[in-house]
Amino acid sequence: NISKEEYDNYSSQYNNDWDLRLETEKYCTQDCRVLYLIIKKFFMEIFSMYRIHGNNYKTLSSLAFAIFKSNFMREENIPIIKGDLYNFLKEGYKGGYVDVFKPSGENLYIYDVNSLYPYIMRNYKLPVGNPTLFNGDILKIYPDILSDENKYLFLEVDVTSPTNIDKPFLIHRYNNRSIAPIGKWSGVYTHTEYLKAKELGYKMTIKKGAIFEAKNIFKEYIESLYSIKKNSEKDSPTYLISKLLMNSLYGRMAMTPYLENHAIVFEGETNYMIENFKVKNIVDLNNGKVLISYEKENIEEDSNSRLNSSISVSASITAEARLFMSQFILNPSINVYYHDTDSLVVDKPLPLEFVGKELGQFKLEHKFLEGVFISPKVYGGINNEYEYIKVKGLKNPISYVELKSLLVKNSIVNVTQEKWYKNISEGNIKTMSEIYTLIATENKRKLVYDNGKLIGTKPFLIEDSENH
Repeated sequence: NISKEEYDNYSSQYNNDWDLRLETEKYCTQDCRVLYLIIKKFFMEIFSMYRIHGNNYKTLSSLAFAIFKSNFMREENIPIIKGDLYNFLKEGYKGGYVDVFKPSGENLYIYDVNSLYPYIMRNYKLPVGNPTLFNGDILKIYPDILSDENKYLFLEVDVTSPTNIDKPFLIHRYNNRSIAPIGKWSGVYTHTEYLKAKELGYKMTIKKGAIFEAKNIFKEYIESLYSIKKNSEKDSPTYLISKLLMNSLYGRMAMTPYLENHAIVFEGETNYMIENFKVKNIVDLNNGKVLISYEKENIEEDSNSRLNSSISVSASITAEARLFMSQFILNPSINVYYHDTDSLVVDKPLPLEFVGKELGQFKLEHKFLEGVFISPKVYGGINNEYEYIKVKGLKNPISYVELKSLLVKNSIVNVTQEKWYKNISEGNIKTMSEIYTLIATENKRKLVYDNGKLIGTKPFLIEDSENH
């Protein structure tokens, strides 16, 4: 959107030897060359360390998986999980435990765990081998099986929680969100979660489950990469490579075996696709045809579903991580204001034995004179040197004063930000401004107000035995 005169004026600064097309081509060529050289150097590093050809793998997680299999996997058999067993174990695959307990406070300490998931992978026994399935209460037949360190179980249970707890332990998928409620429900949990919940006063009836062998399968893999990370400069390539590979393998195990298929069909064929397949998305191409993304109902017949994934491993890693964090969240001597998957906000320093640079130890990220915690992933604090604001999904930062204003009931903060939208039928990407509205919400816990000010939260009560 410049005039010919403006273009010529710019070109004259280079003795009229400047050409937009040639300069753009030169820029793109150099950009590709630099990226190629970076990838080449990365692959050379990987080959020198693990004798793996990185160009054979499309993603970092698949590369991490290949390194593990070729260099560190021993006789342990990690089962490929799909079909009905995958659907069952998926119910037990829950993410991090994230909650706001106290919306504001003073003199606060924000701690993060050093590589929580790699710490779990290094230190804990995880499920391996082909599982044995059972119906009914397994404890009636094998009363000591849950104390067997060489077994790992997933249990479907009917749960009745204590009613007098402010920080429930078990999380549950309810109305399309994960919450830590009180009440009654049915869910799938690991045997380690089951034992901890029983200790805390939960009443549970086992309905069915799966029994795996338990072995420490990732210890050497994590220790090798952690040694590289620990002995590298923080901004060096080897530091970044080791950190990425440590954190990528866990997610690879949780990949769904149900890969999406895609087809372009005439509009009149849409109903046929809906009736015969599990349709995930439909895009109108505005030319009499539609792009349909779908899954085949029978995974055994789907040639696009052959994935080496094992959700039992990832489900156990996240469960053990929640158990690890619970020792701090549920500790009556530690006053927790907010916690994320691997972080805590407390009003006094953690005991020194838990703080350090090793895997699984906490590091102090911030110390605030005061802080505000509106909802999961929406919080901030201030001290004499800076203010720190974190709002998931928001590019443009807001001030601490704006964030703090959300403690007032029904207050909102509107932020305008640019968002990209792709249009497949037109073959373009557009940027548009949209309003991002911030408000205190009851996604995880019920909000408690006093004279119109948010002062606390409390757990939801549910009395439904079915998943929603």
